[in-house]
Amino acid sequence: AYIEKVVSVHPFSVLMKWLYPSEPLSREVRKWVDSGLAYTCGEFELREVIKRNTTSIFSHLVAYEVGQKANTFKIFPQRGDVWAIYNKWKPRPNTTHDCIPVLVVSQFNEDTGIVIVPLFRVDGYRSVFYVKEEGAIQCIPGREITRFSHQIPAHHLGGGDEALGLPDNSYDLDTSALSC
Repeated sequence: AYIEKVVSVHPFSVLMKWLYPSEPLSREVRKWVDSGLAYTCGEFELREVIKRNTTSIFSHLVAYEVGQKANTFKIFPQRGDVWAIYNKWKPRPNTTHDCIPVLVVSQFNEDTGIVIVPLFRVDGYRSVFYVKEEGAIQCIPGREITRFSHQIPAHHLGGGDEALGLPDNSYDLDTSALSC
């Protein structure tokens, strides 16, 4: 959502606009959206203003670029972000879609795609994940950007802490954002 105006803090009230996929959509993206899956990366347009009085629909700020058309925004994973990607990302009716957390290690480029590395849960922790030294770096082609389900709010824990059993390059992830 795009917050147009904060009307009041106490009690909470904002004027906002939902983001909708910007038309025209490619055949692949149209199939994705029509199958009921979220469109979270790409170009979005703003529509009607609505008023909201609850904070539960807001999680974190998202980086964006202003689109070429009026009232449009481009949202793509940024280097250093943590996102959930679909394990099996082709849209299929009545299919559950498992996600895995990944660290984005390059900026998105429509021609070359985006480079990611999977994150693995640290034994004994619910929300702490890390990048394995021999991590399987993957390149997601630009045409497969719909594999990204949602951004996961995360805090980089730095170089690790042997006393706590934390390996180097650990991240504390928001557990409410770990499932698809």
